[in-house]
Amino acid sequence: QRNSIGSPSPGLTIYNTTTTALNYYDGANWQATGAGGGGGGNDLAVTAKKSANYTASNWECVLVDLVAAGVSFTVTLPAASAHAQIAIKIVGPASGKSVTVDGNGAETIDGSANRVMNTDYESMWIISDGTTWMRL
Repeated sequence: QRNSIGSPSPGLTIYNTTTTALNYYDGANWQATGAGGGGGGNDLAVTAKKSANYTASNWECVLVDLVAAGVSFTVTLPAASAHAQIAIKIVGPASGKSVTVDGNGAETIDGSANRVMNTDYESMWIISDGTTWMRL
């Protein structure tokens, strides 16, 4: 029923009876709120392991398998939007390869067009202020 709400205002919060969770509208999409204390927010959705170029979605934890890939590749970030975040994790040895995390279009990550991850089990948590991406 949430999708039948015509032109929801950003921040509108509803109780989703299908998932039994609170959802809020972020101005573009419905998002599930996180549970528990510590400020709430969304829960990151964990992807299947990626071993080729991939475009991430907001609120996603991208698992990177460089051993299976056999080559370096790129994870492209979605367009920056307020309160979005993405985690990227190399799940094993880097084996001399790397994953390039690329901003969407002209968007930057801490002022750079991209960031390279090339260390065994390395991880990067990135948040957006709506205009740019920043590493935590």
